[in-house]
Amino acid sequence: MKVEERHLIDSIKDFPARVVELMLRKQVEQGNKEDISVFQRKCDASLIEGGFNWSRTVEGTPFWSKIINLHQFGLIPEEVPAKTVEEPTPSPAININLKVGDRIVAKLEKKSTERVVVAILEGADYPILTVSPLGFTELPSGTNRQFTITSHKLDEIKLNLLELS
Repeated sequence: MKVEERHLIDSIKDFPARVVELMLRKQVEQGNKEDISVFQRKCDASLIEGGFNWSRTVEGTPFWSKIINLHQFGLIPEEVPAKTVEEPTPSPAININLKVGDRIVAKLEKKSTERVVVAILEGADYPILTVSPLGFTELPSGTNRQFTITSHKLDEIKLNLLELS
């Protein structure tokens, strides 16, 4: 998308077009659809919010923090190369019968813990997004409680067979 002055509103009103164009490119590279309104609402929107994860870019978190939080736009050259990273190798399609709401046992650091699937991102390096069982039951309640969402590779989880029987 060619970003024009009229697109630079709300959260990105002070951003140069070239910066927003790079943000849109990262958004698409990480599997989200190109959608400038995501950044207009929240300039630091994460992958799950429709944006992208800074840590999963070639530039890394410190770079994006300087751009987004400190407005050091000069770190991005006037001419941004069309391709800034190699094309990711797609992960194999998820071929198990896993769905949102399924209870699984996931490895978190060195221990296994029960989690509930909240999203499956086909093609992502860590395609299974989970929360704790309590977090899953309280998500729709509208409370302002925060719950940690974790991402997992397929080899880090197993279906909780007790829940399936």
